[in-house]
Amino acid sequence: MRMKKTLLILALVLTACTAAPVTPPPAETLSSYNYAPLGLSFQYSKDWIFVKVGGPYNEFADTTKGEDPFVRLQLPQETYPGTNFGNADLGLSAVPLESLEDCLNYVSSNPQSIFNINESTEINGLTYYASLSTGAAAGNIYDSRNYRTYQNQVCFSVAETLHTTNIGNYDPGTVTAVDEDEVWVRLDAILQTVSFDSVH
Repeated sequence: MRMKKTLLILALVLTACTAAPVTPPPAETLSSYNYAPLGLSFQYSKDWIFVKVGGPYNEFADTTKGEDPFVRLQLPQETYPGTNFGNADLGLSAVPLESLEDCLNYVSSNPQSIFNINESTEINGLTYYASLSTGAAAGNIYDSRNYRTYQNQVCFSVAETLHTTNIGNYDPGTVTAVDEDEVWVRLDAILQTVSFDSVH
């Protein structure tokens, strides 16, 4: 009798362990941005907002030279409350040029846009040339990763900027440091979806 009870308990335990698997939450739905004149498209998550083109993080765009500063997204400050996070910014712009060399040597009217190549890399099947920079002003820190790719006689710039504030300016214990690696992952997640119709 004891053996039967033991087998019954074991059966119940095994049944519990082999119950129907928990369905994982659905993957986050991404929105798509398409710019038909240039065949450009990319995807972004709902926490990003579009902002008016212009301002200090869109140095590459210079409409007097025929550039097309067509889109800019931002991850707002409230995304990471209680931290030294300012915002994250991703801007895309373009200018028609004759060659890759012209693209890499191009300098707009804003001196901050000087492009010093640090490396070349392949992202989503496209070759990008990267330039890294850091700036600071009045307790604000701006780390930027700027990428250029030359497609269909057009020089495209993708500028990723992480804006944080100097945590030493706050009273101890009132603010924590944002996980910068996580923010860069979210910026790169958009860049990794950029594609061009005539290329893919």
